[in-house]
Amino acid sequence: MNEKTIEKSFDEYMKKNYTENYLSNYKREVIDNQRCDFANGVEYYLKNTWHDRSVIPEYGRNILVKTKLYGVFVGGKSLSEKDYKTFDKEVEIESWAYIEDLLTNK
Repeated sequence: MNEKTIEKSFDEYMKKNYTENYLSNYKREVIDNQRCDFANGVEYYLKNTWHDRSVIPEYGRNILVKTKLYGVFVGGKSLSEKDYKTFDKEVEIESWAYIEDLLTNK
């Protein structure tokens, strides 16, 4: 996700949730503030979705792992704490995320 994608998402959100009449009465600075808040929310979500290697994932949950040696590794169920630490030593985990946190809600 990049700045252009965030801008597009914000524009789609505004079009879906606010009528033209409502927007025409809005001051430009208010919309700009909302755009900034929206982008900050996306950035916060992304930063909190990916976990540092020192954080051990809950056992049995599906994870996606970024490693120094292999790039992105689609993990199945997360490992026990002991096995996770062994795996980390072997592949040098950079970060990981629960797969369910990366999927959109339906």
